[in-house]
Order: sequence, then C-alpha cells, then structure tokens
Amino acid sequence: EPYVMIGQFASLFYFCYFLVLVPLLGWVETKLLRMK
Repeated sequence: EPYVMIGQFASLFYFCYFLVLVPLLGWVETKLLRMK
C-alpha cells in the first residue's frame, strides 16, 4: 500500500527532522545570545 509507505516515510522524516533541527536551533540560539 502506497499510503502506508508514505506514512512511515513521513514519520521517519519528522523524527530525523526534530532530532537534527532541535539541537541545531539550540546551538544557533546560544551563538546569537553570545554575540549580543
């Protein structure tokens, strides 16, 4: 079923997205705060 595959891919994408983006945002935030 294509829908099941799309759902699995989407959940995997969101998992990786948050796994990468959240630490990255925290790092950028600390960098910006130090610059001020």
